[in-house]
Amino acid sequence: MRKTDSNRLLSFQIILLAIGILLTASCSSSPKRDLRLTGHEDAVTDVAFSPDGKQIASCSNDKSIKLWDGESGEQLLSINTDTFRQRIAFSPDGNLLAHCGKGGWIKIWDTRDGHEVLAIKAHSVDAYCIEFSNDGSQIASGGFDKVVNIWDTKTGERVFTYEGHTSRVNAVKFLPGGKRIASAGYYDGIRIWGLEPGSEELVLEHESVRDLDCSSDGHRLVSCGGSAVSSTGVKLWELPLGKLLQFFDDHTGPVPSVAIDAKGTVVVSASSDVDTTIQVYNPDTGEVVNEFNNHGRGVLCVAISPDGERVASGSFGNDILVESL
Repeated sequence: MRKTDSNRLLSFQIILLAIGILLTASCSSSPKRDLRLTGHEDAVTDVAFSPDGKQIASCSNDKSIKLWDGESGEQLLSINTDTFRQRIAFSPDGNLLAHCGKGGWIKIWDTRDGHEVLAIKAHSVDAYCIEFSNDGSQIASGGFDKVVNIWDTKTGERVFTYEGHTSRVNAVKFLPGGKRIASAGYYDGIRIWGLEPGSEELVLEHESVRDLDCSSDGHRLVSCGGSAVSSTGVKLWELPLGKLLQFFDDHTGPVPSVAIDAKGTVVVSASSDVDTTIQVYNPDTGEVVNEFNNHGRGVLCVAISPDGERVASGSFGNDILVESL
């Protein structure tokens, strides 16, 4: 081959390579499409992103858990749980999914094939919330019996019981480091406590608390609440001192669910009554930066993707929406 032809071939190959790189970059940077996930036959009571953001789990009063592909929206798995009023949580590695609900049971499922890994009779009455520890070795659960129990995920044995609440426990979160926990009693506010007996306790006041979430560094905690018909707003707290940073009061109905992104830069809340909106806040300024109202029915749950780019929500309309923030 002549030198001129060789140079032309090399130039052509370089151009093709450059085009390939540009196309790859364009595809990888393009926003993920919004999704509407249907398949549940009753209200969707909780949603969760897997730790890698590739899957979405949902549970419903139709007594099922469903696992969805976060990109295509394809249903990957459906599990019959025989209970309603459920909450769910992924393990840190994404291989396990725990749920709790009516009757006080915790069950752990393998997300790869849907088989039951562990079942624990965790509470004497209904269980309202569940959360894996940062290393996945423990699960915290709260219930109508006013206690928070900590369980070993391998053996199912109870490790610790916290009895500081005077009303049902609606939410529980392991704080970074795994030694302290935030829990919410419906009538007695938020308690932040340690897993060691005699640990100092911090009490944060929020009436009718429904849900909690925490940034990945543990410096920001959000709570939300409301009675059957009215809102008690969304509060943003600074930890470890428990200083109130913001009070968001834009919902006109009860706020059953709240989420904060890993970096602590976005807060999302949902309302479940006449107000059917999802509000998106800038936690630094307290301003509403976006609003979604696409369910048409009350919204029961929200979750933010690990990359902070999308919000998943479930409603009384039996559907899940995944929308770009």
